[in-house]
Amino acid sequence: MQSADPSSPPPPPGIIPALTAGFNAVAAQVGVILFPVGLDVFFWLGPRLQVAQLMAPILQEFKNLDAETAQTLNTPLIIGFWQNFSLFSHMRTFPLGVFSLMSLNMMADSPLGARPVWELPNFLTAVDAWMVISLVGWTLGALYFSAVARAALPGEPPISQMRATLHGILLAGLWAALALAAGIFFLFLVGILMAINAVLGLLVGLIGLFIAAWLFLPIYLSSYGIFTAGENPLRSLWSGLRLMRYGLPTVTFFALAAMVLGSGLDTLWRIPPADSWLTLVGILGHAFVSSGLLAASFIYYREMSAWIEAATRWLQKSHLSAG
Repeated sequence: MQSADPSSPPPPPGIIPALTAGFNAVAAQVGVILFPVGLDVFFWLGPRLQVAQLMAPILQEFKNLDAETAQTLNTPLIIGFWQNFSLFSHMRTFPLGVFSLMSLNMMADSPLGARPVWELPNFLTAVDAWMVISLVGWTLGALYFSAVARAALPGEPPISQMRATLHGILLAGLWAALALAAGIFFLFLVGILMAINAVLGLLVGLIGLFIAAWLFLPIYLSSYGIFTAGENPLRSLWSGLRLMRYGLPTVTFFALAAMVLGSGLDTLWRIPPADSWLTLVGILGHAFVSSGLLAASFIYYREMSAWIEAATRWLQKSHLSAG
């Protein structure tokens, strides 16, 4: 990337051109949307893997709460969630995963009738199922990211599919382990503080949520180097942090634009009820838009990385000239 004026730094890449290029890339290779379409169809029409019987004793305790506490905790919402929750929804993994519109679909019915229900017999089986489902989600996510990256960056050197998939799974597993350890510690800390002082516990909880929101974008970008440049997990993580360090304002604007566009259209896609065949239209629309935004983010990541290199060289030359 070269600047038109050698005396000024090169301009950062534009958000609109990246979004346009991403949707054009997916339109040219529309087969990449089969990943989110297939996953959503499974969430829509497939069976539900439930833990309602395992959670029954805990849910009964919620039912026995006094009226004021039940209203504060919104126990009907909690009870309804666990009675309809499907463990298969964890197949939509983060940060590496296939985008889904129906991952939180808790409807018991579909256009084909009542969906089958599979109850897990014990907590050990539930933990094993969660681990297997997460691994499947990471694998599908790595294959999906790799396919979209190849569609978005056709001129780049080919990257080994197996190597990228393995490195993507390793990085996702690392983030999952860190999130689990941090989550257990955080809940333990907040629980102790709530017992001492409810306000202090609430304050620490809000700080924790703020930190988690701040880490969302760096964690999400941490795998991009694997699929755009064939980097190993640690190198890809470093590249994502470097991109955030030098391109934070523009990268944040791009992320906000993609989030607003994707979330706004998701509201439209969710209008048809889950027991109507019109939901298929929403699934197809969501798959195309989310894949287009992912392709655009790969393009923007590559262009921002090139811009950082060009801006760094310009800065070095400016310092030499000044010296």
